[in-house]
Amino acid sequence: MGDGFSSSVWWWVQAVLQVQVGALFLVAAWAKSVLLPEKRMAWLVSLRSVPGWSLPVVAAALSPVETVVGVAVLLGAFGVVAPVAAGMLLAVFTLVVAGVLVRRLEVDCGCFGALGRGQMVSGRQIVRNLALLAVCAALVLLPGTPGVGGLGLPAQAAVVAAVSVMFAAMGWRRRRRVAAAVAAAGRNADQGLSAGGGQGPSVAGSPG
Repeated sequence: MGDGFSSSVWWWVQAVLQVQVGALFLVAAWAKSVLLPEKRMAWLVSLRSVPGWSLPVVAAALSPVETVVGVAVLLGAFGVVAPVAAGMLLAVFTLVVAGVLVRRLEVDCGCFGALGRGQMVSGRQIVRNLALLAVCAALVLLPGTPGVGGLGLPAQAAVVAAVSVMFAAMGWRRRRRVAAAVAAAGRNADQGLSAGGGQGPSVAGSPG
């Protein structure tokens, strides 16, 4: 009875930790995915940590990678591979933040895309990432993995891929709506300028 209770407690602890890390990765991925490509590129350039030749690749791949890792951790897929991958990403993000702080750059954090707009890079991100790294380490060390880990590897991959595609599709649709809204605002501004320009001469040339 004691062993069963203990196992149940650890199961729930691990499930909560998986949700914490997985959900955070998914929120970060979605928030970046809805940003227009030029805004993602501008953010990466501002960090001064990504080689110029790799900027397009990183800008395109960052959100999908975060999505797959977040889904895998959330669903308990691939055993310890998922939390290890999450920990590696967090380590890279932490190094980038540390580099920005050492160079005393005033840069938007961008960790959560449009959701974190205006939040500048600070030591808080390092503390948060270190705490999440500790959670990832706990997920690696705790026995068992709640979720789809009991399925075969192909089935786990299929489930993770399906959920990741659905999640990415939501971000893609949202980005299309944002792009359409920006384009419509630009057209309205151009029409306003054209209308104002057309009225100018008639006003100037009207009888005084």
